[in-house]
Amino acid sequence: MARTLLPIIVLDPATGNAISGATVTVTYRDTGSAASVYASESGGSNLGNTLTTNSNGRVGARWVERGAYNLVVSGTGITTYTEAFDAAPAGDGTVDSSWIGSSAVDTAELAGGAVTLPKLQVVPHALVTRTTTQSITSSVETTVALTSTTTDTGSASGYSTMVDGAGSVFARVAGLYYIEGAVQFEDPTGASIGRRQLSLRRVRSGTTTTLRTAVLVATTNDFTFYRLDVSTVITAQVGDQFYLSVNHSQTAALDIIANGTADTQSPVLSITYLGRVS
Repeated sequence: MARTLLPIIVLDPATGNAISGATVTVTYRDTGSAASVYASESGGSNLGNTLTTNSNGRVGARWVERGAYNLVVSGTGITTYTEAFDAAPAGDGTVDSSWIGSSAVDTAELAGGAVTLPKLQVVPHALVTRTTTQSITSSVETTVALTSTTTDTGSASGYSTMVDGAGSVFARVAGLYYIEGAVQFEDPTGASIGRRQLSLRRVRSGTTTTLRTAVLVATTNDFTFYRLDVSTVITAQVGDQFYLSVNHSQTAALDIIANGTADTQSPVLSITYLGRVS
């Protein structure tokens, strides 16, 4: 922990001259007990809390740890008095971890722009996809089974994992989130006529809500692949679950493509925590 140099100078109130031989007793302000005093900015042993001024009225190079102190000054011809002193050493770009208690800083304590994205070590986010084709039966609402986790920083951000291994992503802290999903349909038979639908859904306390829906109606057989995207910015509660659901009206089954090539893309669902909402 960094230390602070004691700044006291004892002067004769009548003449303004420095007083040599005055006694300065250093105590902790909250308890009144003897404080630890050191001869250097780091290391060394406690010299004791009773100091004597030199010909310049100073106590020499004497250092104390971060804290609140009383400096009690006494001596011949001096009416004993006390000076309060706060030692708060710091450096550019550094803060002692012990300075900040749990939950000591919240949005009300931060000025606008005080914290910028490069200052955040990890932005909680997760991304899931799948590596095998998923067949979707006609006219059956089907959850997209995104079983492959590409990214999950939930634990690294101090929260629980943000995925479940089955296709859902989760809000692990209340706040504002950006959620995006996409799938690409393929008709194995080449008969591409029909309706394709992709929905982003939320489950909260057992209730399912559709947040966004994208629809495409194919009227010709010109295209084999059709991609749909959904996204939203939403205020989420702890434990909110998000997943993708698909449906189509074509008679034959359609596939959700995986292992995308230059012409195709794998399905994906991502969640990113943007910050707290006051």
